[in-house]
Amino acid sequence: MDQILCGIGRVLYAVLALFSLSGFFYICHAARSGGRVSYMGLFQWAFAFGCVLTFAILGWSKVHLLWIVPIGLFVSFSKPAMRIGYWVGKIADISFNRAVRSPLPEGGSSSDIAKLKISKKQISNTLSHLFEQLPSPPTAVKGLYSLPPGIRLRYANSDGNERRLVIQSLCDHIGYYLGILSRIDIVLVNDIEAPLDFVVDNTGAAIGRIRYPFAGLYVTNFEGIAKIYIANEQEYRFDNLAAILAHERTHNYMHIHKIHYNEIGNEALTDILAAYLGLGFLLLKGYESFGFSIGYITNRSIKNTIRYAAKMRGWHSREIAAGFKNLSV
Repeated sequence: MDQILCGIGRVLYAVLALFSLSGFFYICHAARSGGRVSYMGLFQWAFAFGCVLTFAILGWSKVHLLWIVPIGLFVSFSKPAMRIGYWVGKIADISFNRAVRSPLPEGGSSSDIAKLKISKKQISNTLSHLFEQLPSPPTAVKGLYSLPPGIRLRYANSDGNERRLVIQSLCDHIGYYLGILSRIDIVLVNDIEAPLDFVVDNTGAAIGRIRYPFAGLYVTNFEGIAKIYIANEQEYRFDNLAAILAHERTHNYMHIHKIHYNEIGNEALTDILAAYLGLGFLLLKGYESFGFSIGYITNRSIKNTIRYAAKMRGWHSREIAAGFKNLSV
């Protein structure tokens, strides 16, 4: 009986070793190419790798794996395990200097999507420049943006086309907040459904065709018809989708008002402007709740922008404090 258990333990150890090796290459590929790995999958890989390493170094009997592995599998469904998976994803993201983000148009360079840390001086200069270009007031509502009541529950209880309609309603709601009454259709696509529209920059100039991978993309074609594409929507949480919509709707806002500023790059400018307009907490909530990053500038840069914007736009300090407090909920 002992020999049978030892044999099963050795087989299980070999499976864990294979899983660790293949998982390592898969995570590396995901971090480099913009793929996605769930928190649970990241934790399970870290657990398997830890088991292989521990048993190899300490020489423990492989029989112990017969009870350790089931416990690890059970724990992987818990919130602490999800948090560990989150940090494993963060480490992979930092190690390979890539992230899951909105796309580059054809002809862009990888440096365009590096996660940027914007200094306080750059933020101040950028907001001063934007202040001169933006209408007064810049949004239809003076205060910070807040989600429509019940939309989280509607999203959680929907699927298929009904879910797309919920995402569409959130996109419309953000537009109304920004003072944009024209509707932009949401198009949900997957990795093999590359749309054929051309990307148009904030000045209206065509700069290339859409290519994958991307999280979200604002597109205006030559006929002036605007759309927002979201790739692999089912792999995101609601907060990730809200952040993507906030970013892409801000592109729409920039396009309408012909806003540009070459000092920090177009995508970084979009995140900063979104925070200034009142969508910053949507970005922070969405950027912090995924194994890999989405977005273009660091969360600290967004937080600093919100603090500067609060003074410029007259937001109440209690409203700002409540927004930061809700990030940890």
